[in-house]
Amino acid sequence: MLAARRQGQSVSAGANAARTGASDVLALGFGTATGMWALGYACRLPPAVVPSWLLLALLLVCLLAGGFVAGRCTRRGWRGGLYATLLAATLNLLILGSLLGGDQPNRVVPAALWWIPGSFCVAAVLGAATVRFVDAQSKESAEREVVLLLDPPTGLGSARWDDATPISLSVNDLETEPEAEAAFGDVPPSANSASELAALGKALGDWLYRTQTLELPANPALDLSAAPGEERHAFQRRCEDAARARRDDELARARERYEKERDRLDEKLARAERELRQAQAAVEERKRATWVNIGESVIATILGRRSTRMVSGALSKQRMVSEAQKKIEDLQQAIADLKEQIQKVEEEFQAVAQQITDRWATASQQIETRKLSPRRNDVQVTLCALAWEPFWEFQYVDAQGLTRQWRVSAWARQERSAR
Repeated sequence: MLAARRQGQSVSAGANAARTGASDVLALGFGTATGMWALGYACRLPPAVVPSWLLLALLLVCLLAGGFVAGRCTRRGWRGGLYATLLAATLNLLILGSLLGGDQPNRVVPAALWWIPGSFCVAAVLGAATVRFVDAQSKESAEREVVLLLDPPTGLGSARWDDATPISLSVNDLETEPEAEAAFGDVPPSANSASELAALGKALGDWLYRTQTLELPANPALDLSAAPGEERHAFQRRCEDAARARRDDELARARERYEKERDRLDEKLARAERELRQAQAAVEERKRATWVNIGESVIATILGRRSTRMVSGALSKQRMVSEAQKKIEDLQQAIADLKEQIQKVEEEFQAVAQQITDRWATASQQIETRKLSPRRNDVQVTLCALAWEPFWEFQYVDAQGLTRQWRVSAWARQERSAR
């Protein structure tokens, strides 16, 4: 009975393996090969630059790891791992054979072994200099370090430093030893002696003297210029502060001028209002006196003591009341005119103040650029030497069967293609 059960389990496992087929081994085998390709590609890209012996060891570890996973994840055990390992190795050998064989049988492509990128150093002229700029106005100075990489001249005549590439490295950042396993190109005849490099250095100094400038922001409206080394935003703040100070000074002078006019008008207004109150009080007093005279005249008439003197006095007081009333109207008109003049003075001052504010705000933004040029003795060439520029070199065969080279700068300067 136990034997029957074991036989049933064996039959069931065999049936499951039959249903699964070889798909699991194929998937893990192709996956292992793909992982090896990705690992090899990544290890040969800058800045990794894994040595060849270490890359071989990593590829073997990747192959064995794929076999181990296949042995654990499939029902075949160690046989599954062996099958997946052999499949990955076979795929790699087939691809290698196709690269080595090319289109013609029994022939090895000469450039096939160069498909993996390698490090290749190309000769170039490295020039470094310090350029000093002196501002004659502020007597301040600033220095600029210039580092250039130039392809050596191939023919007669001096090199054109206009064609040089500025690099954002200082001389101290450069490596003094080449990369291991790197290949080197030929030393150019135009830069293989001290005298030729000295001539290139002199040409570099002359070129920097003619072409180097230092742009400084300036504000003609404020008669201000940035000092060498002063940032543009700092100079902008300085212009705004200067414009604000000049605006406040001009506003103070304008306010003083208009305040004098306003004080004169306020004094006249106060005097007119005081005279108006006095005139109004006098009118009220004369009105009361007039009514008293009229009452006396009425009483005298009733009592039979009519007097022309009393009538003429009443008429005189009435005439004085009319004259005082006319004076009040004149004073009220004068007061209204003075208030209108004061309002105009206020409005005129506000308009002038706004014009002053706008003018200095505009002046603070009128920034131009002026250029400083160095003196010849302020250009100091610190280095002119032969340098080796690193490239990654690829070699391939094109559709016509010609072997070609493709070089990519290892520090992102430019790409070069050579036959």
